[in-house]
Amino acid sequence: MSREREHSTTDIALALDVRKLRRAGDLGGDHKVVVRWTRGESVNSVGVTFLGGEHAFVSYRDERGEATTERIGIEWTFCNFGGERPWWTCPHCRRRCAIVYASGPSPFVCRLCASLTYETSQSDAYARANCKVNKRRERLGWERGAPSPPKPKGMHRRTWMRLVAECLAADRMESAALGTWMECMHREIGRIARRVDEEIARRDPSESFRLSQ
Repeated sequence: MSREREHSTTDIALALDVRKLRRAGDLGGDHKVVVRWTRGESVNSVGVTFLGGEHAFVSYRDERGEATTERIGIEWTFCNFGGERPWWTCPHCRRRCAIVYASGPSPFVCRLCASLTYETSQSDAYARANCKVNKRRERLGWERGAPSPPKPKGMHRRTWMRLVAECLAADRMESAALGTWMECMHREIGRIARRVDEEIARRDPSESFRLSQ
């Protein structure tokens, strides 16, 4: 059901999300955190040292085992309802971004400079709808087949009602996409059957007559 991949996707790269790092600690001070990724038996880690909330040094060992340190700038923007939020400044294009990626020997850069696409952008309508509803359900703690869950603690009622509505809408989109896919499959099976029958008729007309009966 998925389309043939044309580009590498973000799920295969190492990602540093400045929003998650901000939730884990204050970016305005001088401190260091360690970020680890585990994929099967492979474990990757980097050390991120924040200096004054203006930039960070990312330290790790490259594929040759040599110590490498990269400097990534940090920008701050004001939020609509007060407070500030941080952004990475891509070391290559200087674009603001929430996540920087490292794929293979390449340094941490924004998604565009890393030539990465999202997994869902290379999926069909059914896969995208399924991914969307799974994200909503995970946030709400809503298992499939279960009734609508109560509002999670700390979540605004308006946010909860919006997520429930989006989840139900995504369910409908998923069902519609699955129905469309099934119709396409039936048409494709019919075309294959006709081609097989035509090929048999070309070789042995009597066999084609028996199959049609």
